[in-house]
Amino acid sequence: MVVRLDCGTNYETIYKHFSNGLKLYVIPKKRKIKTAAVVFNAGSCDTEFKLDGGIYSVPLGTAHFVEHRMFEQSYGSVSEKFTELGAESNAFTDSGKTVYYFRTAENFEECFKLLLDFVQKPYFRNNELETEKKIIASEIKMYADDPSWQSYFAALSMLYPNSPVSEEIAGSVESIQKINADTLYTFHKAFYTPENMTVVCAGNVDAERIIKITENGINTENSSMMRINRRYNAVGGTKKVVGSNNVPSYTAAFPANIGCGKIKAGFLYRILGDMLFSESSEAFAEMSGKGICTEAPSVAYISENGGILTVSGWSEKPEEIVKIINRTLQSFVYGGRVDSIAFDRAVKRLLGEVMKALDDTHICITAQSEWNKERLTAPEIISMIKSIRERDIYYAAEKTENVCGTGIYGK
Repeated sequence: MVVRLDCGTNYETIYKHFSNGLKLYVIPKKRKIKTAAVVFNAGSCDTEFKLDGGIYSVPLGTAHFVEHRMFEQSYGSVSEKFTELGAESNAFTDSGKTVYYFRTAENFEECFKLLLDFVQKPYFRNNELETEKKIIASEIKMYADDPSWQSYFAALSMLYPNSPVSEEIAGSVESIQKINADTLYTFHKAFYTPENMTVVCAGNVDAERIIKITENGINTENSSMMRINRRYNAVGGTKKVVGSNNVPSYTAAFPANIGCGKIKAGFLYRILGDMLFSESSEAFAEMSGKGICTEAPSVAYISENGGILTVSGWSEKPEEIVKIINRTLQSFVYGGRVDSIAFDRAVKRLLGEVMKALDDTHICITAQSEWNKERLTAPEIISMIKSIRERDIYYAAEKTENVCGTGIYGK
């Protein structure tokens, strides 16, 4: 067991790496609400892999489908079991991971044992999947009316056509029809293994007890799975989707392969986006001065396919907004000048957001599940942000390709 402590914030993280590859993080906090999560490095982009000498290609939406069905066991609903114990449970899937979690003020150890147990015991029956397909199809159709969601995936589909990263996390109504029990069992066997698994707990919990329960509750067997990672060349272009919203939603997506760690890259692009597109930026002053937007764009970064920077928002003239975004980014790259005041402000804002998030038991386990990709903990994250320099931001911008995928959703 390793204890990592940030002396400046008194933020403590207890870490243990088990011999079977499982990673465990315990974040002690004097809070009434205790939380725990199990994270599998298995997301919507994991559609091709090798297993036991065979090569498998699963339908889009398989990871999300597995997440839904794991809450149904031979004895009934796992969610109802958590409710009986006084806990709230849920899960989510994104492009690179699946997270199962619960929150409770009582019966923590019983809930924790249940969490570790059910994620390791797949129970898939073909005669029960048709109802699930209807539920997920309704979810997919619901997102079809979400402007931000649609403009985001429209942009990715133009940047990287035919890549899993450009497909919606739940798949399509057509793709999920191809999923059967064998598909789900194969995916679970490949990815739901100790070496591909991280456990995170936060709150007023006993770290030694959590370690002991984890040791007793985790299977030791790993699979022979190997991912098939394909790289896709950026294409670019604009896709417009007709929607009912009066003010269109837009997303501009750029390849952003800086070549450093994914976590640091995410912070660098957050800072770059703050400097270039926040309410105090010259770009937003131009946008608002022309009366084409009232809110500053939002900036995000995803690490799939080498890294993608997205800039999103709402505007009655989205094409003009995207032109300003493109011009601003390229001017920064070729201008070679970093505004020190804007840089300092962006770093402090990011650091403040991270510190505030760490005070919440649920948010901190979600953050730790992401940082675990590089086995980093909060003290190291805080040090990483503090160590970022102006030249790092310029280098990040320089590594952003001058190729833009644009998605616009609205009338």
